[in-house]
Amino acid sequence: MKYIFLICLFSLGLLSQPKIMIEGGDVVDWGTIKDQEEPLKTKIKILNIGNDTLRITSVKPGCGCTTAPLPKTVIEPNGFSIMDVTMKLPGNGGKFAKNIDIRSNDLIDSLKVIWLRMEVIFPISFFPQKGIKMGTMVMGTENTGKVIIKNSTDEKVYFKQIEVTPPELKINIKNDDFIPPNTSYTLEVKYTPDGPGAFNGKVFFKTTEPNNPRIEFPVYGIVY
Repeated sequence: MKYIFLICLFSLGLLSQPKIMIEGGDVVDWGTIKDQEEPLKTKIKILNIGNDTLRITSVKPGCGCTTAPLPKTVIEPNGFSIMDVTMKLPGNGGKFAKNIDIRSNDLIDSLKVIWLRMEVIFPISFFPQKGIKMGTMVMGTENTGKVIIKNSTDEKVYFKQIEVTPPELKINIKNDDFIPPNTSYTLEVKYTPDGPGAFNGKVFFKTTEPNNPRIEFPVYGIVY
């Protein structure tokens, strides 16, 4: 009831009240991002459409990948402040929504949430990560590790100059194999350890995809 009463007083002009508004709405939608250049940047205009001074008490991005400095935190009626938003792209592809929480002395809307949305499509992406985990291995037994490589381009992506370390690593690709357009490929690594301890190896190759000319996967595990 108190909330409704405040709204009525403000609408009738009987209450001095700052009122925050985000120009263009509370959602910034970058759409589909295919370019790996980063970071993403935008400017957000924060307006005071009320009849009293608006005071921004905090601006808090929802993750460390986003910065949102606001140089002017005291905004007079009919005034505005510009927030410079910078966001690093997530490491993997997919749909993302990041938030920025803005707190102010607006009695009705003290917490304003801005949403940053995008779908990131890297030309070449990896799942679950850009590395091959062999896990716990047994001496004298062949062990297998896997990583999925996704080609999101409209061209074939060829493997070139493949190298493995140690040379005993076996992989299921060879020079001039390729991933068809918009297709995923499962890279398998097989290794039979002959001694205990930590294991570290490497799979390296070049590709014909301009944004990913060199790809290197660390291979790791522990041998018992």
